Amino acid sequence: MRSSQDNNDEIAAFHKKLISIVSKSGQRSSQRRFPGKKTMREVQEFIHELESYRNEFPQCTDVILILSQAEEIRLDYEKAITHFNAYLDITCNRGKKKMMKKLVMLHESKKFWEQIQLSPFELDLLGKYLEEHYDPDGFTASKEWLLSHNKPIETTIAQWESIGLFNDFMILQYLVDV
Repeated sequence: MRSSQDNNDEIAAFHKKLISIVSKSGQRSSQRRFPGKKTMREVQEFIHELESYRNEFPQCTDVILILSQAEEIRLDYEKAITHFNAYLDITCNRGKKKMMKKLVMLHESKKFWEQIQLSPFELDLLGKYLEEHYDPDGFTASKEWLLSHNKPIETTIAQWESIGLFNDFMILQYLVDV
C-alpha cells in the first residue's frame, strides 16, 4: 500500500515529466502542433503510465488533470475534454470562470483540428513541404502536396480560405504559429 507521501512524490514526478514533454514538443498552451515521433512515443508512454495510476486511484484529481493535458499535447482533444470534464465533476470546479475558459478552449481546439481537414501529422508534413516549395501568390505547392497525398483539393482549399488562408505562404506561416 502506498503512503500519502509516496502518492505526492509520484504526482510531483508526473508534473515534472509533463513539463519536460511540453518543453520537448515545442508547444505552448496557445500553440499546439503535432509533436515529433520521439516526443510522441514519450507522450504515449506517459499517458499509459497515467492511466495505470488512475486505475489504481480513480479519484486522484491531479492525475486526471495531467492526463487531460497529456492528451492535449497529443492533440487528442476528445480525450482531453473527457478527462477535463471528469476533473471538473470530481473537484466541483465546473462553475469557475477559469475552468470554463479552459473547457471552451479545448472545444475550440477540437473544432479547429476537425475543420482543417488534415491530421496534425499531415499538417506537419505539409509544413515541411511548403518550407521548400511555397507559392507566395497562390496554392500551387499545397495543391501538389494534397494531390500527392490523395486529399480533397477543392474542399480543403475552400476550408483554408474560410479561415483566412489565401496562399501557400499564409498556410506555412499559420502552421508555424499554430
